[in-house]
Amino acid sequence: MAAVTAAIVGGVATAAAAGISASQAAKTPASGQPAQLKQIPMNPQDQAMRDYFDRLTVANADKTYPSFAGFLNSGGDPSKAQFPLTMPNLTPNEASALGFVGGKGEAIPGVSQASVSGAPGVPQTTQLTSDQMFYMAKERARQAQLSGQKPGPWASSVMANRQAGVNIANRIANLQQTAQTPGMAPARSENIQDRIERLTNRQGNIEARRQRLLQPGAQGGA
Repeated sequence: MAAVTAAIVGGVATAAAAGISASQAAKTPASGQPAQLKQIPMNPQDQAMRDYFDRLTVANADKTYPSFAGFLNSGGDPSKAQFPLTMPNLTPNEASALGFVGGKGEAIPGVSQASVSGAPGVPQTTQLTSDQMFYMAKERARQAQLSGQKPGPWASSVMANRQAGVNIANRIANLQQTAQTPGMAPARSENIQDRIERLTNRQGNIEARRQRLLQPGAQGGA
């Protein structure tokens, strides 16, 4: 209890000191003009860890750590050596920042550690699946954009291929809907069917390229 209280008090004191320093800096600008204070956004992962730890501390403020003497007096009861820790739920933003879900809340196609290390008794995975490869490309592209850089050639190719697939699928869907228009002239209907066939062939080429890109060791770098 004392340790938890000390942590809370220390955090409040630190925040207060930071506020006083900022206030003094605002009152004594070098140019004679009111200082423009700009707060630099914290790294999302660091922010999530700080916020969650704060809630964890408060949620367990009334808990008492187990004592070694109590453990011995119990005759070695394992339950007497456990701390009844209350684990608050993660917020959606925290779950994303800490990597439990993706950047838009999607499930992450995780890679088993046992599969990677080839632990005894576990079938070893020698390569990633296409879903895992695509997620890796998407994450590399997102991280590059967040840092103000362009994604590497492989990640760029994967994302461009995905967008091309989405675009052509939408065009085919629109043409198929148009082809169902009642009373359409036969010539126009035939023209639409020809276009759908050509687009379907292109869609197959895009899919084939996607399969080549989403393989371990694909050409194009990161």
